[in-house]
Amino acid sequence: MSARINFIPNDPAALRDMPLRALAKSPNRPSGRAAFELAPPAPAGRYDPSSEEFLFWQCREAALRAVQTFERLAGPLRKWAPRARRRLRLIPVAGLQLNAYYDRDSCSFFAFETKGRITRSGASTDVVAHEVGHALLDAIRPDLWDIALPEHEAFHESFGDCIALLTVLSDAETRAALLRKTRDLGRGAFVDALMEDLAAGIRREYGASDPSSRPRRALNRFRWQAPTSLPTSGGPSVLTGEAHSFSRVFTGCFYDVIRGLFRASPKRDAGALRDAADTAGRLLIQGTRSAVEQLRFYRAVGEAMLQADIKSNRGAHQQVIMDAFDDHGIPLASPARAFSVRSALTSTSPVVGGARRARGPRGAVRQLESRRDVDTEIKKQLDAGPGQRVSRAPLAAAGPNAQKVVVHREVPLTGLSERLAGVVAMAPQPVVVSRQGRATMVRSAIPAADVTDEESRFFVATLLQRGSIAFDDGSPPPAAAVRRGRARSARAAGPKAATPSRNTITHAVKKQGKKRVLVRVRFMVACRGHRSARRR
Repeated sequence: MSARINFIPNDPAALRDMPLRALAKSPNRPSGRAAFELAPPAPAGRYDPSSEEFLFWQCREAALRAVQTFERLAGPLRKWAPRARRRLRLIPVAGLQLNAYYDRDSCSFFAFETKGRITRSGASTDVVAHEVGHALLDAIRPDLWDIALPEHEAFHESFGDCIALLTVLSDAETRAALLRKTRDLGRGAFVDALMEDLAAGIRREYGASDPSSRPRRALNRFRWQAPTSLPTSGGPSVLTGEAHSFSRVFTGCFYDVIRGLFRASPKRDAGALRDAADTAGRLLIQGTRSAVEQLRFYRAVGEAMLQADIKSNRGAHQQVIMDAFDDHGIPLASPARAFSVRSALTSTSPVVGGARRARGPRGAVRQLESRRDVDTEIKKQLDAGPGQRVSRAPLAAAGPNAQKVVVHREVPLTGLSERLAGVVAMAPQPVVVSRQGRATMVRSAIPAADVTDEESRFFVATLLQRGSIAFDDGSPPPAAAVRRGRARSARAAGPKAATPSRNTITHAVKKQGKKRVLVRVRFMVACRGHRSARRR
């Protein structure tokens, strides 16, 4: 019989609603599956919640439950992301700060004391499942890692929150306690409030105006707006273009799908809630796998969820999904229209509003038949330089012979800061095409180069403001350079650029061949970041 441990099923700040309990520890991961590397400080047992031994077994149990929840919905997870450590390290206390992160080497958690109270991010099932959620998303969509666009990073944060929701809702006692508080999930309760204890620690240390000083709520009324139309920073009640804040829009969509499925069930009991969460989770994972990484990625995932629902449930939940996204300002195209033919691709530009004929010297229509010609014309219409990489992948959702052609755009960052002169960020520009006879047909919008550049530069400006970029020589930017860069890009960068510290770094400038490229090094759980966590 497995040894019993003490376990917090939700969050240390939610113990009144979901108390600590004793349970049998989860078994080690089976061979041939994605696994964690960790060294227990002591045998499994019912340790005091303030002890190092408790924190280890708590963190381990929460991480395993998150992966088990994912596998129950998506099948076995054989390995982590291609560039990740083969056995992901799980570190209950990696240092002293109010944060947690995933960096392809580990899921790392921290401890910090504020006003006589200690916050341990690894003691929260919410926080641990969120970080494991980053690793799970990285395993199924590693291409999202380096995309320098606000909606893609925000989706990564939201996916972590969605995995946290699914993990706690996989627990029968949690579902029963939630339904005692809100029979139709129409009122906020401890489940839709995420990472309460970490937020309380941030509030004690940095005050109530800090953006992470309140729990992120899955039950919310935030509506989508273009990230560049939003402020770059603000308090916890304000929707901003910063990824953790903006993530709440998609998390609201997902939680509303769960609510809609639950309300449509003839029995509104704990079993029906489990079924609703499982159905929503399966659709989310299936949709995430196949969604085209277009600029409006929330919409792409929502439309891919509609496609998954047709495949898995004969379209039984189309209206629930569409209503949930529409309530957050994201209208979804029906599966029949999502990849409908827009035009034929010829050698003339643009392909918007219908095809124009390209005629050879004898007046014959010249079709673009070779892959090279198609790629060249797409790059031309996207205003992409000749050296920018193009990749292709089949896209079954758009038809049997459809392909996703992705131009990996190099967005210049010169002007945001002197330290970014000559640096580029990567932003994909996908175009869906298919063959129809000898013609190449376009089945998606042609991305606008200027909008892609604007949103990518906005994203990098928010990183500068938070002090989240490490430069390739390891030193922070000189104050004068930051001031001049800020003056040239005040609208995008906001009122203040911060000095990087190792507690705020999520990106780095690295040399790749002859280029200097902005790359990701980790995802951090807290959106605060204009100074490192330390006692005042």
